[in-house]
Amino acid sequence: MVTESIEMTQAGTTADESSRFDWHLVDPRRSTFAGKVMGHIRLARPAQLIWLDLCLSLCIFVGITGHMPPSHYLWFILTAVLIDAGACTLNDIGDLDSDKASTEGNRSERPLVLGSVSKRAAWTQGIVLFALGALLAAWLSPYILACALALVVLSYQYSFPPLRMDARPYVQQMFWFTFGILYFMAVYFYIIRYDHPMHGFLQAALAMIIGVQVFAALGETLAKDLRDLDNDKAGGKYTTSVLLGPTRTARYAFYLSCVGLSIWIFSIIVLYGNWGPAALVMGIIAVLWTIICFRLVRELTDHYSKASARKLHLGFILTFALLLILSMLSFV
Repeated sequence: MVTESIEMTQAGTTADESSRFDWHLVDPRRSTFAGKVMGHIRLARPAQLIWLDLCLSLCIFVGITGHMPPSHYLWFILTAVLIDAGACTLNDIGDLDSDKASTEGNRSERPLVLGSVSKRAAWTQGIVLFALGALLAAWLSPYILACALALVVLSYQYSFPPLRMDARPYVQQMFWFTFGILYFMAVYFYIIRYDHPMHGFLQAALAMIIGVQVFAALGETLAKDLRDLDNDKAGGKYTTSVLLGPTRTARYAFYLSCVGLSIWIFSIIVLYGNWGPAALVMGIIAVLWTIICFRLVRELTDHYSKASARKLHLGFILTFALLLILSMLSFV
C-alpha cells in the first residue's frame, strides 16, 4: 500500500509538471543535424536579407545610375548579405532574454530560445559571417571596406554593451538611419569604382534615400518596437515604445510613414521625372497603406493589441519591399 501510494504521488507530481511545461517550446529536431542546420539558417533571417539587402541595394544602385546593375554587382549584394546575416545572428544573441519572454511564436521559438543552436555556435556564425563580408568588401574597394567595418561595429553595439542601442529610447531609430546612410555610401563607392553615376543624380537620390529612411528606419522601427512592447518590458529593455507608450508610438509611426512616403514618391515622380505605370502603382500602394495604417493605429490607440501591432509592423515591411521594387521598375 505504501509503495502504491508513493507511485501514485510521483505520478501525480509528474502529471502536474507536464501540465505546467510549455511543450510548444520544444523543438523535436534540435538534437538532429537537420535541426541544427535549420537553426543556423534561421539565425541569419533569410527573409530580411531579401527585402532589405537585395531590394535596397538594387534600388539605391538604380537611383544613382539610372539603370539596372551588371552581374558583377552580385558580389556587392553578397557582401551586404553576409554582414547583415552576421548582424542578425548577434541580435538574436542579444535579444535572448526578451525573446524568451515573448508571447509571439516568431520570437519565442527562435533557435537560441529552443536550444537548437548554442550561444557559442551563434557567436562563431556571427564572427565568420562578418569576416567573410569584410574580406569581400576589401576586395571590392577600400572605401566599401570602411563602410562595412563601420556597420560591423555599429551592429555589435546595437545588441551589446556598452551602448546596447536597441535597448535605449530613440537610439535604435538613429542606428537604422545611420545604417541606411552607410549603405547608400557603400553603393556609391561601388559605382564610382565599377560604373558611373548619372548626371545630376545627387538631389533626387538623396531625396529618395531620405524618404526611404524616414519611412523604414524611423517609422518601421517604431512599429517593430510597438510589436515587441510586452517582451521588451519583460526582458528589461527600455525602448522607444516603452518610453512613449503604445498610443504615442503608434501615432508617431503613422506620421513618419506619411512623411517618408511623400518624400519618397515625390523624388521618383518629380525629381527623377518617372511618370510611368510603376510610379502610378507606387502612388496607389502608398494611399492604400496609409488607409490601412491609419485604421491599425486607431485600433492601437484605443486598446493595445499584440495582433494589431504585428499587422502594423508586417505592413510596413511589405509596403517597403514593394515600393523598393517599383522604384527600380520606374527606371525601366
